[in-house]
Amino acid sequence: MRYTWLAPFAAWIMLVSLLASMARAERTASSPAEAALVELEMWLDSSPHGAKWREYLRLDQTRQELARGDSANLATVVESLEAFSTDAPGLNHESFVKARTALSNWYATETQRPLADLPQLIDQAKGQFTPLTAAAVEQRRRRLVAAIGRLETFLAQANESTQSGWKTFLRWDDLQREAAKTTEPDLTVLGAVRDQLASGEVGLELKPFADVRLVLRNYINGVLVLSNPNMEETYRQAMDLLKERVQGYLDQPSTDAASQIAEVLAFLHDIEQAPQVAAAIHRHFNEPNLQITVSRELMAAAVDRDVDEPAEVNEVILGTAIRGAGRTRGRLTLSLAPSDDRATLLMNLDAQADTHNIGVNGPVTIYSTGSTEVHAVHEVFLTELGLVAGHVAAQACARSNIYCIAAKLRIIEHIAWRKARESQPQAEAIASGRAARRAEQQFSDQITEQLKEPNEQFQERFRAPLLRNDAMPELMRFSTTLQELLVLARHATERQLASPSSLPAAVGGDLSLRIHESAVGNFSESAFAGKTFTADDIQEVTDQLPGGFADESEEAAEDREWSITFRSRHPLSAQFRDGQTTNVIHFTSFMSDGEVYDFPIDIAASYRIEDSATGPKLVRQGRVQITWPGPRRPRFGQRAVLESKFRLRFERLFRDELFVRDIAPPNAPEGFGVLRDFVIRAEDGWMTVGLRRIKPN
Repeated sequence: MRYTWLAPFAAWIMLVSLLASMARAERTASSPAEAALVELEMWLDSSPHGAKWREYLRLDQTRQELARGDSANLATVVESLEAFSTDAPGLNHESFVKARTALSNWYATETQRPLADLPQLIDQAKGQFTPLTAAAVEQRRRRLVAAIGRLETFLAQANESTQSGWKTFLRWDDLQREAAKTTEPDLTVLGAVRDQLASGEVGLELKPFADVRLVLRNYINGVLVLSNPNMEETYRQAMDLLKERVQGYLDQPSTDAASQIAEVLAFLHDIEQAPQVAAAIHRHFNEPNLQITVSRELMAAAVDRDVDEPAEVNEVILGTAIRGAGRTRGRLTLSLAPSDDRATLLMNLDAQADTHNIGVNGPVTIYSTGSTEVHAVHEVFLTELGLVAGHVAAQACARSNIYCIAAKLRIIEHIAWRKARESQPQAEAIASGRAARRAEQQFSDQITEQLKEPNEQFQERFRAPLLRNDAMPELMRFSTTLQELLVLARHATERQLASPSSLPAAVGGDLSLRIHESAVGNFSESAFAGKTFTADDIQEVTDQLPGGFADESEEAAEDREWSITFRSRHPLSAQFRDGQTTNVIHFTSFMSDGEVYDFPIDIAASYRIEDSATGPKLVRQGRVQITWPGPRRPRFGQRAVLESKFRLRFERLFRDELFVRDIAPPNAPEGFGVLRDFVIRAEDGWMTVGLRRIKPN
């Protein structure tokens, strides 16, 4: 009570502080996002860690950009949003969440420009070149040194042979020497290491390698930009080219036009310029470009099976040691549960174990039959990370029938019969509980074991190759309804574009695929970009395609010294329009008969979708087309010979007719049948294929 005289003074201080805060917000916040950041800053002012949070989240720089309105540098905002989205402890506090949401909404609004406004936006950004500073490049170098250190620590955990092999592969001494230089690093050396890190070698998908790959690429780009005195003029020329290509797309939309836009965006991404333009364009090419649908019936046909296996009893119940043997018979079936964020599969086991048992309790031997009904459900989840075993639950109901009790004395037998009848309900309840727990454990062990092989295949054949090629789709969502499993993907990096249009109508069937033209080019970069395929590699690929291929001709078989190198940008491209598909393979060079030809070459085939008595098919229109897109090409006579060789090989790949007919998955169970196409469509940039399972007669 001695300090009550301070109350009016304290109230006055609070009022002045409140008015000052309101004035600050009024003075600095011209948008909800700015107001949210101001509010966050005021909250952080009371925290001993406030200054560190402001630096970590780049709040001062971001608020300055927000105040610039349409001319804001979105790269700064993106960096702030990325910091807000990390897993740093404390960022889930409502104050951070509120600011992050407001900033995300502002970013979405700023980049949501009508397609027709993009040329004007490009003109505005043309004069907003942001020079890269030496300090920024030095920061990238330090990040590279730190990433190399983390990789070295990781490699130290391996044996000496493995560690030595990786360091030789990555030219370790050269990498460390060039990364240590503060000026004029040898970009030839660093580029060679970057190429090794991007070679697709097994193991490069691991995070320590991926981190070095990313920061090394950023550092090389930074050095190139800083060392180019004409970079601003180059940037302006790129913006003029981008405007021209965007306008061309507006006049005549096509995947080729979109791919040309993406080429310029890739350059802008490498030099970290015009992020607002890139974001606005990406928003118009941001629809998923691949969906796969699998019916429950198709999955069940591969999973459902009868269960018939030995059953054993080895229990002690109410003092009686029971031994027995018999059979467990039942059915394993698959069902689906509705789920939006992952595919949820339910493995259902309904079985009955029938046994003949002998129980011993002191001088008494009890002969009985047992029948235990078991119902178990095991969840299995499928996400972009693979298959995961979930919860298992089981119920069991055990029944027994005592048909004989033997003892040396009849009176003991009578007493044993009476006690057996009295304790039978309790014994059955105990047996039921134990059977349920035993079923849960055994079922869980079996499912976990059965998931190992498909999980390994998923990781080795799908996830790992995408990771080590930095090509993991930015969106990959698995979901289920009661009737089907769906996989939805958007494959487009910062250097690529996805689909401008939404998915076409579903066609049903047991297995359906909807793929956009953009997915073909984007996915092909992860699989083939810059790689060289020999004649044997081509043969292996063609042999694995549906329907198989005829044996090589004698002429082709003789020319085994033959290879071809895919181009880096969209090595495969496709157009799906007006019931017709055109497929093109792009090569940068090739070798034949021991001679290397450094001439780009495109090999294309067009197909029209036609109906037949056995279902739809793709019929090739004319011969395989050979074109030479570069300014340099072989001499006329030489060209004719080479084109003849290419046609000889690639007309085996682009056959006269293509279809998906009577295909069975590998290791399909007996009675599965085959898959047969019933619909093929090519419209508005989308290819849609639907297949049905044909059961065996």
